[in-house]
Amino acid sequence: MQKGRFLRDDRAVSEVLGVILIIAIILSATSIYLSYQIPKWTKDFEAEHAAKVPHDFAKLSSNIDMAILIEDSTISTATPIGMRPESAPIIGIFSSGGMLSFDPDNETFECIACAPGETASVYGNSRWSSSSSTDNPYNFSEYAKYDSNNVNVTPSGARLELEKEEDKIFTGGTEYLAGEYSFDEFKLTNNTTVIVKGGMLKIHAKSIIIDAGSKLTADGEGWPGGSSEVDGSGDGYGGGADQGSGGGGGGYGVDGGDGGNRGGGDGAGSGGTSYGDAASLSAEMGSGGGGGGNGWSYGGTIIIGSGGSGGNGGGYIWLEASTIDISGIVSANGTDGEDGNTLFLRGGGGGGGGSGGCIIIKGDTVNISGMLYAVGGNGGDGGDTYGGGPIYGYGGGGGGGGAGGRIKVFYDSSDPGDINNYTDVSSGSGGEGGKGSGWWGDNGEDGDAPAGPGTAIKSSLPFTTIIPHYSSGWLVSNVTAVEGHAGHDVNTTLVRYGNITWNATVPTGTNIVMKVRTSMNPGMMDAMPWEDCPEVTNGQDISELASVSDGHRYIQWRAEFATFMPARTPVLHSVNISYNYSKPVLVNASGKIEFDSSYLYLPNYKLIYEHGAIIKKQTEGGFMHLSPPFSITTDEHGNTSLKITAIDLTGSGSSICGAFGSTVKAYYQDADLVTGGLNFLNLTFNITTEYPDVWERWFIKSCEEAGLDYGTDAGDFYTDKTGNTLQVVFYGNESKPVNLWLKKSDARIEIVK
Repeated sequence: MQKGRFLRDDRAVSEVLGVILIIAIILSATSIYLSYQIPKWTKDFEAEHAAKVPHDFAKLSSNIDMAILIEDSTISTATPIGMRPESAPIIGIFSSGGMLSFDPDNETFECIACAPGETASVYGNSRWSSSSSTDNPYNFSEYAKYDSNNVNVTPSGARLELEKEEDKIFTGGTEYLAGEYSFDEFKLTNNTTVIVKGGMLKIHAKSIIIDAGSKLTADGEGWPGGSSEVDGSGDGYGGGADQGSGGGGGGYGVDGGDGGNRGGGDGAGSGGTSYGDAASLSAEMGSGGGGGGNGWSYGGTIIIGSGGSGGNGGGYIWLEASTIDISGIVSANGTDGEDGNTLFLRGGGGGGGGSGGCIIIKGDTVNISGMLYAVGGNGGDGGDTYGGGPIYGYGGGGGGGGAGGRIKVFYDSSDPGDINNYTDVSSGSGGEGGKGSGWWGDNGEDGDAPAGPGTAIKSSLPFTTIIPHYSSGWLVSNVTAVEGHAGHDVNTTLVRYGNITWNATVPTGTNIVMKVRTSMNPGMMDAMPWEDCPEVTNGQDISELASVSDGHRYIQWRAEFATFMPARTPVLHSVNISYNYSKPVLVNASGKIEFDSSYLYLPNYKLIYEHGAIIKKQTEGGFMHLSPPFSITTDEHGNTSLKITAIDLTGSGSSICGAFGSTVKAYYQDADLVTGGLNFLNLTFNITTEYPDVWERWFIKSCEEAGLDYGTDAGDFYTDKTGNTLQVVFYGNESKPVNLWLKKSDARIEIVK
């Protein structure tokens, strides 16, 4: 029995050894398989990642551009960057990770408006001063002879000229005129009637004559009256009435009269209040009267009369001249309110009268033998009733009288005499109440009743304005008073411009806009057109302007004058522009974003974003993966045109390595158009980079494709590489310049996990 058990135990050991041997064979086979397959998987994952990261960088370039276009520094664009490829599916085995870094200071780009080795013939700082003073060496009193419009230069300064106008003479019939005008002579003769259609007329002239028999009128051309039961309009409108009562008269020089109540009732409109200043140089239109009320309806079934409309206010007339002679009539009366309708049982209320308007006479010598009127309109009568016996007949209320207006006469050297002899500012009478078989309506209140007539004043006032100044004009600087030399010569292209300041007197309602431009040409033929030049502020650094460029030898300013008040003009006394002699650097930019791969089985490489370009650098060399935002073209004459966007990356330097992924955030920082298509004699680009060979190959290829020759003659380009610095020069001259459109865009960069 014991021996049998012993033999059975041996068999069990053999079975265990067999299982172990099989497992060992399986493990060996698996190890052999994985030792072959894992590198293949890893290599495939690395190849997939190597193809993806350039796409991430292309999107990064697009997102940086987008952030700049957003122009909002609080909003970012985010670009995920995969840092490592996927891992083989075996626990404890991971793929290698790359490194992503940002350096704001390396990889610089510099654009200079001169050729290498060029030196200035003058040194230090300088200032160009232009003044109206006759003892100033750059006196601009002669500029107006060559390039000015509507501007006169005197020893005290440059100012807008007075307008030169034609005569306006009416010789009979009826004419219409409204608005503001300037004439040498304004005359009404031969029984002419001129109607101020639109309510407002202002005349500036050397002389104004209105002959006997002629009339200038703005009667009823002011604020309109209200329809039945509707308020009038204007600052002193008469109130609308209801239930057959009368509307209120319009107010202006004084208060308007209240309307009368309907027979046996109420609801009359209130007279409008006075407004405006009796003695100042202000003119307002007269106000409309309120509409009369429709006859009171009892139960809605009784036939009623409709209320009358309110009268219109008078307009305003302003006559200003050195000599004024009025033998005819000038009027700005309000019109009467309409009568209320007469119907069975219920009469309508009368409309309120419109107020008189305003007349202003302002001159040096003023003679008035005619009449000036600004009379308020009468209130309309209330409607009568008939039928219905003694109980049901209700007469309408009368409308209130309109207020008298305002007449103001200002003179300097000739007193026109007693103003009461040639003015009438009476207020209108109230309308009569309607008669009825039951109750009669009340009369409307006279415009005189609250406060009397309107206002008429005469006052001595120094007369200064005969003809208004032109509303706009300009003056452009010159080198000297010699025709054909429009730009000031700073004597060298090695110039950097500073600020502009000027001294001017600018009254309220006037303005001076200054513009500045530069050119490589003494005649300024290729300078930016004035209409495209931006406005400059007093004390501003003009090198910030797209119309101005360092490196331009000739400079010019233009003053644009404007006034919104004809009696006033701005005055320019002097203009100063500072500059210094040094290398004319137009733009500086720097910064790079770099991805450095770390593969086990594929060749490692770098991806670099700099100056808007993407470079791929491998062991065997590098190439431009994505071109920079630089355009190089030539026209049919062989002239070179460059369109450049310099992208400057700002922020704190940082780097991330070993992570599965990271994100590059870009924020808008700033964007300026440095030069908007100006011409230069020569342009130099200095690029300091770890990859000068890549940049040089790209420039040479792009220039040759554009048709440029390699050399140093006008129209050629030339490259020079020293260490990590590449210099690219575009040569030109006055007849074959280099045209440059240059923009600098700043983006702030952050790298986060």
